[in-house]
Amino acid sequence: MRFDAGDQIEVTTNTLGAAPRRGSVLESTSAGGLRVLWDDGHESVYMPGSNCRVVTPSGDEVSSPVRLGCRIDVTLIEDDHQCTATAKIVTSTGVMEAEGVARLKPGDAQVPRVGEELALGRALKMLSERLLSTAATDISEHRTGQRHLVS
Repeated sequence: MRFDAGDQIEVTTNTLGAAPRRGSVLESTSAGGLRVLWDDGHESVYMPGSNCRVVTPSGDEVSSPVRLGCRIDVTLIEDDHQCTATAKIVTSTGVMEAEGVARLKPGDAQVPRVGEELALGRALKMLSERLLSTAATDISEHRTGQRHLVS
């Protein structure tokens, strides 16, 4: 996600009842961080996560699109016969994790990249299915309030 100087950002927290923190982006650093002047007057360098979004200065999100970011952490573990990928994302309802496995058939040539691609694809597919299932449950239960993915 891209942030520009002058953007107003809002950072939410997993703490129930805690108000979001707002600030103004002064600059984007070369390391991907943001130098932010927070509404409380403090200035800091902040590494944005999926709990950070750009808001309009008036706070009227209806008049402009909301930009959100998201990060999925992936771990690959590989040996001579199989590759296991674990994909993990943190949402406002908790951590979601999924695993995908690719196994080498006897007699097949070892091509590690193929095993990694299969295992990762399977893990991401399962994670996608879990996210869609959670969204369907949220819709059917008519949960209200702003809920976003968080880092």
